[in-house]
Amino acid sequence: MDADEALRLIQDADQADLPVEDIACSSGDEVGDSDNDFISSDEEDRLNDDLFSDLEQIGSDSADDIAIPVPVAARGRGAGRGRGQAGFHPLPATRDYWRVTSLYNGNYARCMIRTYRRYLALMCFIKIVDFRAEDINDRLRKVRYLHDHLQAACKRLFIPGKCVSVDERMVKCKGRAPFTQYMPKKPVKWGFKVFAACDAQSSIVVNFEVYTGQQPGGENGLTHAVVMRLVSDVRAGSVIYTDNFYTSETLATSLRTKQISLVGTVRANRTGFPAVLRTDMKQFEKHAERGATRYVRNGDHLYQQWKDKRCVSMYSNIHQGHEHDTVTRNVKIDGAHQQMEVQRPMCIRDYNSSMGGVDTFDQLIETHRVLRKTKKYWKSLFLDMVDVCAVNAYRLFHLWQSQHPGVISRRCNLQHSDFRCNLIRQLSSIDEHAPPPKRSYRPVPVPQDVQVPVAQLHIPGVRKRKNCRNCTEVGNKQHQCVTYCTTCDVHLHITSDHDCYAAYHARHFP
Repeated sequence: MDADEALRLIQDADQADLPVEDIACSSGDEVGDSDNDFISSDEEDRLNDDLFSDLEQIGSDSADDIAIPVPVAARGRGAGRGRGQAGFHPLPATRDYWRVTSLYNGNYARCMIRTYRRYLALMCFIKIVDFRAEDINDRLRKVRYLHDHLQAACKRLFIPGKCVSVDERMVKCKGRAPFTQYMPKKPVKWGFKVFAACDAQSSIVVNFEVYTGQQPGGENGLTHAVVMRLVSDVRAGSVIYTDNFYTSETLATSLRTKQISLVGTVRANRTGFPAVLRTDMKQFEKHAERGATRYVRNGDHLYQQWKDKRCVSMYSNIHQGHEHDTVTRNVKIDGAHQQMEVQRPMCIRDYNSSMGGVDTFDQLIETHRVLRKTKKYWKSLFLDMVDVCAVNAYRLFHLWQSQHPGVISRRCNLQHSDFRCNLIRQLSSIDEHAPPPKRSYRPVPVPQDVQVPVAQLHIPGVRKRKNCRNCTEVGNKQHQCVTYCTTCDVHLHITSDHDCYAAYHARHFP
């Protein structure tokens, strides 16, 4: 089959027009809860069968060998257009290009904000604090009010469970801010560093802090002070999980005074790390078998090393060194890959299951990020805080629904995209099955009774240099200028030193 025949088949499928009844939504269905939001499956199967029948008539050996996009969108949009539209109009899922509910069936930015210039004006005039009351020494002065308000709301609206993970996240920004960070090993390499504490099970942010480069560290260092501030409201009996950037014996001792435990990976150069584990760590990593473990206990402090593919050093003050379970690993034996079971310490099992709270939260933000490129660095933090509110609300909704089944008529597996759509509709007062906006915004004409004739507008202009009329009348001086009034037809100064234009009109047109 040549390219012309394949193009003809795609064009034939593109011309398929479906009746409106096949894609109409019933008013009682949830978004995405039924197939009424999309093209009917029977009609789609019929179109696909016709397409493959035409391919077999051409003489192809097998219709399955030809890679042609099969889905056909409703209302005459072909599969080729549907896939091409995804390149410049991204949606959460491919199926969403066939939705006919509100927010999907038209450009609602044109309906809610009207014009693009109006959107730019709104973004330009967004202010969070009064600039006359800003603290010039505070690097977060532009968003300080929202930062403190959101921080207090996270602490007030949710009480975390037993396990809390502490980690840092990045807010993308390359603006000229004095506290932007470069972290080459992060997916977002340039931006603002945000320390966050999340519930390990629900991935809800319970506290956060933007790093501005000048936080008080105290005698125990910055990381110790950051963790103590983030978990200041965590209840007794909790377990804090951290990575090797934060874990230290000093931090564990400070948390113990609040009856809080600590588990995390630890660096070998930390104060209190046993010398017997540090001196021959390379030899242990090189010669020990996979699954080998060793540990040293000093009172409540347990330091444990485990050989997986590499050597992993752990710290814990709630685990025992001899506790372990088994895990399956793929190993290469005699040139062949095989599966074998190796022992794994319990502290590593608990760490792997509880440390990903902040990373899961970042993944939820990344799928539907509000953040856009801006010229003001503080607006990046403002838009990220909007994302934090939306994701926390989504996770709280899921948590509340799981604890109160059957209270509200919504399905339990509500996706993040559907939750955001419902949130936008409620905030913007848009009906779920509202029709798309029919036309763009047109400016309203100014009423005739408030219009000022052009002849009465004293508009300045520029022409050949002559004497200023105001200087001649007031001071009997001959000072030349090039600016004049187009209505009065007289030359007048318009400078910072001689505002003859305003003085002349104030005298003659009181």
